Amino acid sequence: MKRKPALRGLLRLRRVRERQAAAELAGARAAETAARAHLEALRLAAGTELPLADLLRPAQLRALQLQGIASQEQLRQAAARYEEARRRTVEAAGGWHNRKLGADAAERLVAEAHRRSAARATRAAERSLDDLLGMLRYRRRGAS
Repeated sequence: MKRKPALRGLLRLRRVRERQAAAELAGARAAETAARAHLEALRLAAGTELPLADLLRPAQLRALQLQGIASQEQLRQAAARYEEARRRTVEAAGGWHNRKLGADAAERLVAEAHRRSAARATRAAERSLDDLLGMLRYRRRGAS
């Protein structure tokens, strides 16, 4: 059974990790987009006009005031979630970039190992050819 070179395993592992980091980045971007949409929806809802105060009883006004406070808290929470999602997206992008660099470095190592191996094989083939030509010359001299 022929053993695979260790560098190929390293390359495959790095590529798998790069794909995992890319998937994490995609998930973080989707979460950021959802958080941004939620925040915008809350901002639009908070900006709607309230009914006139002279048409409402004091209890209704107090209820609306409390709803306004709750909506402001929801806005702050949504903004915090959005900022957290953005932070995770930036971290995921950095992680993906690092994994990509690692995979590219492993790929360069494998390519360099192939190049060195090919150069060694070429030198060995040239030596074998030189030896063969030397034996043929020796036989010709012996036969003459």
